[in-house]
Amino acid sequence: MTPSQPLCSSRRRGFSLVEVMIALAILAIVLSSAYMIFGAGTQTYADGVNLTTLHEHVRKVLEEISIDVRQAGFGTLSTTQSSLNSPLPLGPLGQSTPGWQGDTFTFQRCSDTT
Repeated sequence: MTPSQPLCSSRRRGFSLVEVMIALAILAIVLSSAYMIFGAGTQTYADGVNLTTLHEHVRKVLEEISIDVRQAGFGTLSTTQSSLNSPLPLGPLGQSTPGWQGDTFTFQRCSDTT
């Protein structure tokens, strides 16, 4: 061994400061990209759940409307005539409107005679 050479110079070699800084920069880029991809995936999932919930609510409402339309006129009148109280027994010009008797209006169900 020569006295001018340090004892550990040939055995130990570490990373320089430039190499560590470059590795940290690359690591930061990779981690930020992964975070952005994860965030976009999470947002897409949340949007899909919201859209599915919206479709489900619309489907339920349309189903209820469909049932109401199919049942329209069935079971609403117990006899062939029904009376409803109304505060407006007169027509547009103050004349008596057909169907009005006093303060009630009479509906009559039509039947098919074919």
